[in-house]
Amino acid sequence: MPTNDPARDRYNPSSIGVTDFEPIKFGDLEVDELFWENAGTGNNPAFRKINENQALNTRTRLITNVSRTVNIYQKI
Repeated sequence: MPTNDPARDRYNPSSIGVTDFEPIKFGDLEVDELFWENAGTGNNPAFRKINENQALNTRTRLITNVSRTVNIYQKI
């Protein structure tokens, strides 16, 4: 007869929120698309490209200038 061992009978799902990121140049991104400054987790807010040189932080609503050659990340 099988025994029930609660210490070993745990379901361990993958972490929530972990996604893959693809590196891309800011200049290659279309206007109004979302991107992230780094591929890490934690304090990593999404940004929205509003024109060829600026992006909007979606958390703070602050507009920042971004170089067209900087590497940014998009979720796959």
